[in-house]
Amino acid sequence: AGAGLMNEEDDERTTESPLLPCRRRHSRRHNSLVRVTTKGLTVLLALALASLSPKPRLAWPLESLAASHPRQATPQPNHRLHHHHHHDDDRGSSQHLHHSRQQHHYGRQHNHIAMAMSAPMTAQNLRPSREDAKGRDHGRRHARLPLLQRGLLPLRHKTAAAAPPLGSRRRLRGVYSQKHQRVEEDQAGTDEHFHSDRQPPFEDFQNVIRALRVAAKGKAPPLAVDNINPKVVTAEYAVRGELVTRANKFKEQLAQGNSSLPFDEVIECNTGNPHAIGQKPITFFRQVLSLVTYPALLESEGVEKSFRKDAIAKAREMLKVIPNGSGAYSHSMGYPGIRKMVARFIERRDGHPSDPNNIFLTDGASAAVKLILQLLIRDTSDGVMVPIPQYPLYSASIALFGGAQVGYGLDEKRGWGTSVGDLKEAYERARADGVNVRALVLINPGNPTGQCLDEEGMRDIVRFCHETGTVLLADEVYQVNVYGSTPFTSFKKVVADMEDECPGVSLVSFHSVSKGFLGECGRRGGYMEIHNFPKEVQDQIYKLSSVTLCSNVDGQIMVGLMVGPPEEGSDSYAEYTEESKGILKSLEKRSNMLLDVLNGLEGVSCNPVDGALYAFPRITIPAKAIEVANKMGKAPDFYYCSRLLNETGILVIPGSGFGQKPGTFHFRTTILPPPEKINKTARLLEKFHERFLLEHA
Repeated sequence: AGAGLMNEEDDERTTESPLLPCRRRHSRRHNSLVRVTTKGLTVLLALALASLSPKPRLAWPLESLAASHPRQATPQPNHRLHHHHHHDDDRGSSQHLHHSRQQHHYGRQHNHIAMAMSAPMTAQNLRPSREDAKGRDHGRRHARLPLLQRGLLPLRHKTAAAAPPLGSRRRLRGVYSQKHQRVEEDQAGTDEHFHSDRQPPFEDFQNVIRALRVAAKGKAPPLAVDNINPKVVTAEYAVRGELVTRANKFKEQLAQGNSSLPFDEVIECNTGNPHAIGQKPITFFRQVLSLVTYPALLESEGVEKSFRKDAIAKAREMLKVIPNGSGAYSHSMGYPGIRKMVARFIERRDGHPSDPNNIFLTDGASAAVKLILQLLIRDTSDGVMVPIPQYPLYSASIALFGGAQVGYGLDEKRGWGTSVGDLKEAYERARADGVNVRALVLINPGNPTGQCLDEEGMRDIVRFCHETGTVLLADEVYQVNVYGSTPFTSFKKVVADMEDECPGVSLVSFHSVSKGFLGECGRRGGYMEIHNFPKEVQDQIYKLSSVTLCSNVDGQIMVGLMVGPPEEGSDSYAEYTEESKGILKSLEKRSNMLLDVLNGLEGVSCNPVDGALYAFPRITIPAKAIEVANKMGKAPDFYYCSRLLNETGILVIPGSGFGQKPGTFHFRTTILPPPEKINKTARLLEKFHERFLLEHA
């Protein structure tokens, strides 16, 4: 009815409305009256619909919070629960859980009220025992479980409080125990208000208004930035941001013969994309991939003249692992045979067993990171600790999934070291702000900072995760790129070594074919290994993986080759060793060349590059340049990098895109350009930096 009143065409056809006897002579007044009447009917309809909802959904935040505390009030029993007596206990819990979650979504402004009213968390009031529960009515059990003790509102303590274990209703997004799944399935169609995806009354009201407006206009509003998902707008990914877009336009102009630019090429130092900078692929890997992609080559004459014998044998082995060929879907976790290869690689590396059923093959490490963050983040009160500076994949993904980024600082004066003291400080600060810290991200070797963690420091980090109950997310895609004196040690090895001291630490490790000496970024191959995850949680990870059917099979094959290279004594071994070691030695040489150049610039300092593919120099920007940047609405280091690109064609990423200590400025550059381009980059950078300082002196 409301939609009909709001339809102007229907208004034109209506001639007998008692409200509009003088319609033709007073069309303006008629239109105004229709609009006013429509708004009034819309509000009345919305309120009527809202009033039909069960009472618990209409309870206002303060009333419901008071009702949840046994000393404040005793809640009224919900008579709908008594229709099914054999489920009273379970449905009471579901009712309370849904009701509490709704109040949490009203905003953090009510958190301090709930905290003040909730009793301290103790073993006695977390969950009543079976004996205590006997003889108590539903209302008293409901009142004994305040929001804070349910984990639906953050706990504020002076000391760190461990998060609940994975698999509990407090920890896992959208996952319930089997008991509650069964109860909620029984309730489907009768007690739908118990389900956690129902919205608070105000959101229902907004949805009604929105629906009526759409019905009135007859079509959806035009697509615009202000009506798409706001989380997408909020997310930022500096590595492929504004400067990269401009650099691509410069490349197009140069390709078209445009000679008006002050440079003859764009030198891309913005991302770890080795083959784009001229790095050659590993011969053995490409030969096997070619044969697997086109198996008819294996039966062709002269195949042994074009391909090495061990490459042919490896291709036949891989085709047995992927019997349907590389063009068919695989298992959602990846081909079991390739996952077994990964498990054997992990066992050789760490000296601890690895289960192929705990390994997921993914489209690069990025897809795995996003999957795990999507699993862990429930709402804006869930936080993930990330290093500052950090790789923007984490900040962007946390924003997309609606979580809170909890930054912990890396100490630049100590070679970008990670301090447990800094971790605890960030953790306590987040808890005080009402954030549930779910996970801790470690990037080792570091991106963008290039540091390597020592084993003793890693042990301290594992102890921290054990004490706080946070999930450890170990980004180890650069584990082969180590140039300093600190060797790479995996967190899987450290967690397994410390199982007696710190049992049950949940860990996810990520690896990729995009880095190391492979540089096969376009293959989008990677894997993650989960450790100490409950079976029911792992089932949910599998479900999420199934949504995209499977990762690309070429990437899976490349993962299998990465973890199963030519064996010593085989035809390809000598060539493989020469190629891989040559790439790593060249990267180390280039990192030293770039480091000397950067530290030779006035007002620039850079820590040694012990690992990964990047340097992260600190630059001193004059006050005049900062003033210019502020007038432009840009970060000072963005202004510096923008000018560098416009005048030299050198593309680097400003440190503000990765996060940095306030008052400091940096940029990230790769060490990937070949030596001849490193020398050219050094000359151009020196001249630009000198001009920039003089101009803004």
